[in-house]
Amino acid sequence: MRYNKNKSKLSIATKPSRNLTVSKFNKGINAKLAYSVLDFDVAQFAYNFDFDSGVLTEGIGVSNSDIVEQQPLENGVMSVWLYNKRVPEVHNFLMIASLDGKVYYRDLDTQDGFELLQDIELTSRPKAVVYRLNGYDTIIITTATDGMYTWDGVGVATKIGSVPLITSMTIHSERMFVTTADHTDAVWFSEDLDPTNFGTDLNEGGFIELIDERGIPQLVLSYLNYVYVFREYGITRLTAYGGQEEFGASNLFVSSGKIYPRTVVLCGDSIVFLASDGLYMFDGMTTMRILDNLTSLIVPSPQATAVFANGKYYLALSMNFDEPIDIVEQGSYSRQRQIDSNKLSNNSMIVLDTSSGNYSISRGFEVADLIYFANYNQVIVVLQNGSVGKIALNGSVFDKPLLKLWRVGMTDLSLPYKTKNIRQIDIHTKHDIELVCRTENKIKTFSAIGKDTITRIRLNLQCKLFGMDIVCRGAKAFVSRPSVKVVVVG
Repeated sequence: MRYNKNKSKLSIATKPSRNLTVSKFNKGINAKLAYSVLDFDVAQFAYNFDFDSGVLTEGIGVSNSDIVEQQPLENGVMSVWLYNKRVPEVHNFLMIASLDGKVYYRDLDTQDGFELLQDIELTSRPKAVVYRLNGYDTIIITTATDGMYTWDGVGVATKIGSVPLITSMTIHSERMFVTTADHTDAVWFSEDLDPTNFGTDLNEGGFIELIDERGIPQLVLSYLNYVYVFREYGITRLTAYGGQEEFGASNLFVSSGKIYPRTVVLCGDSIVFLASDGLYMFDGMTTMRILDNLTSLIVPSPQATAVFANGKYYLALSMNFDEPIDIVEQGSYSRQRQIDSNKLSNNSMIVLDTSSGNYSISRGFEVADLIYFANYNQVIVVLQNGSVGKIALNGSVFDKPLLKLWRVGMTDLSLPYKTKNIRQIDIHTKHDIELVCRTENKIKTFSAIGKDTITRIRLNLQCKLFGMDIVCRGAKAFVSRPSVKVVVVG
């Protein structure tokens, strides 16, 4: 307090203060920069929140599908697919490979129960494609350990002999192109109009050897009138029109990181894939890294898998947040689990809008497989425990809420030598949340009850460094415009 001679009255000397306001949350996450230099409206990391709109709302989870039950088989599910048969009769079959290698089918039009498909047993995860073979819409089922089976919707499955052990396949110009487990230095192709005949003859099928530093062929994809071969460390393009004597190969891309084949997905007019050194987008000629701000959170994920639906790339992978989280299993929470480098699992999911670049991260459930049922507009998810659901924007897994977190890293607020007093936080939340306030010497948790108006929380924390977590333990979330009042005290 001091006396002002000119105005003949007392005035009070005030200490400098500032308000730190997150006007919008859609700046997202930056795990690339040190958290101490991040702006207050950028998260060190976050999960199970959706922030596209600038408001924190519930993120991606899993709900029950009306196509596949949560537990359709007692022996658990390894993979599911649809077999839409149009010729000679119309049938829509749901097919399931169980964890013990059996294959079941059900006609979705009649809603009859599952029947066991005879004469087929699988020892690894299958791939399936429908092809009109001998006048019938036929499902072709392959694995890297069991060879090829076909089924025309009637009777038993047929084992096809003299076929490579297929690891990936694509139909291009009426031939099937495949990568294989038993001939890893080449891409094989079938006879024209017969994807079951891989005989090596100019009038049948054959192979194209690919031997260089890009490594073994892992996945083939028909795209832009070419066959693209995604190898361990690069991409090769095959020209494959007409007679096989005209086939040719050209190399396009060399990667410093190993490409994970189950993540290679055609996303509209481009291809997105994950490698050990980050996420990439490929347009047929050039490759660029994307979401580099998340790369440091990603750990090696050879088991990662992805699918594209409604403009979004859904990627299940391993991520490390350096802290455990409850995993939802069998409709309840299991023990807290951190990433186990000896037993990799897809413990997280990144959902990327390939047009806008917006994204979110979910965790708390472990994904074994993702399949898009286009006819029903559902992304089906097979969990590690063998249960099945669909991806939903519901913030939960089978009605069990997922823990949601938005973390602002510890910062000196650009005043490194000053002591600050964190006076209060004003925040609008429609659902109950916790604010975990961190300083260099203490952590305090404050509760905010959900309501339609602003909540003011008085903190009175003295510190040089300050960070904050927004935590929601319920399924629903709506958090906007947190404002922190900071007073410099010394």
